[in-house]
Amino acid sequence: AAGGWHTCAITTTNTALYCWGANGGRLGDGTGTDRYTPVLVSGMSSGVYAIAAGLVHTCAITTTNTALYCWGLNNYGQLGDGTNKDKNTPTRIGADFNWVKLSAGLSHNLAIDVLAQLWVWGSNDGGELGDGSYINKNIPTQLGKDSWWQVATGWDHSLAIESGGALWSWGYNLYGQLGDGTNITRSTPVRIGSDYWKHITASRNLSLGIKNNGTLWAWGENKYSQLGDGTIINRNSPVQISKDTTWKEVAAGAELSVAIKSDGTRWAWGFNGWGYYGDGTTASSSVPKQIGLAKDWDHISLTNRHVLALKFDGTLWAWGDNAGKLGNGDIQSVQIATKIGTSNDWKSIEAGENNSIGIKKNGTIWLWGNNDNGQIGDGTLTQKRVPKLIDSTRTYLDMANGYRHTMILRSDNTLWAAGANVNGQLGDGTIVPKYEHIKVCLLYTSPSPRDGLL
Repeated sequence: AAGGWHTCAITTTNTALYCWGANGGRLGDGTGTDRYTPVLVSGMSSGVYAIAAGLVHTCAITTTNTALYCWGLNNYGQLGDGTNKDKNTPTRIGADFNWVKLSAGLSHNLAIDVLAQLWVWGSNDGGELGDGSYINKNIPTQLGKDSWWQVATGWDHSLAIESGGALWSWGYNLYGQLGDGTNITRSTPVRIGSDYWKHITASRNLSLGIKNNGTLWAWGENKYSQLGDGTIINRNSPVQISKDTTWKEVAAGAELSVAIKSDGTRWAWGFNGWGYYGDGTTASSSVPKQIGLAKDWDHISLTNRHVLALKFDGTLWAWGDNAGKLGNGDIQSVQIATKIGTSNDWKSIEAGENNSIGIKKNGTIWLWGNNDNGQIGDGTLTQKRVPKLIDSTRTYLDMANGYRHTMILRSDNTLWAAGANVNGQLGDGTIVPKYEHIKVCLLYTSPSPRDGLL
């Protein structure tokens, strides 16, 4: 789990919890000393199940009675221990709760227990706790009925789906991100419509959701038509994005949304100034626009300036801002989807701010793009304009792009990092950048808390 200035991970050998980076109590090692290598969290040498990192605090669930522990700064009561006193070692939160899901925001938390009850605590300036007040809470407070199964948090607003599929929201609402038909900040949950939902996500001042019938809906900020409803008007209630019922995958940038339907067609809407759509133009569309006639798109990854996509045949395609990160051998921006190389065995991709990463079906890892901090991991600072094989002797499971560093996960569940290291983010005991990937720690794989690690 990655917080504002620190990182934590669980080992596979004994499910111990280690943290590193900026401290101030959030590393849980009993000190305030910044750590450049992973340090064992006090009392967490085994039995850790899941972790979540906020801006200045950390929480963990242990396998023993699925107990919840938190530590770090506590100015908003975000630790939930009944005080506002900072803690530099894990503190047990409650005694009777069996926690199964946990989400840590900047300064507030949401947690679901084994009875599907939702609990909230921490900062509440915008009513984001939903308990009917604007008072920070320093102990977990139960919210609503005992039937919750999914939660999401924006900057200052919260969303939750009941077990039956009903959608509720609360918190700050200047842009209409709650979706309740108003711009009134809510300190208690409000039901959003009468339909049922299967997925929600929140980002900044925008909310997106997919209903059980496969329709896609959006609400909140719409300065660049990123909602896809044909306007630049912020929406305070969910707006259906086309009438289609077969949306498969959606990716959102700050000003743009791209999507793939279950029939393999590709769609885009919002800002197109860098040729984001990949249709050869820079003309923006305020509604979903089908890009080409192909029906073989399988997966898509988007950042603010370039897009990567895979087709069903395993080929890799890219478009948008370049500087080498498209992988086509050039540095010029590309406004049309361009096939990258001749390989047809790509398995997964991730577009980052400054470079790109891909894993092939044989498990090999490939990186390309900017390399000014050695983040490609090939031992140089030379920009790579085509995908470069980094390791031909091992296989890889996952990858992630930081701003100037990369992290890659081997099939033996070891985590490796390269690139910028000014804050000790590589975890190698120094603040010196590394031009080749160095081992960080051993990750826990089952169940899978690593989904949110990078």
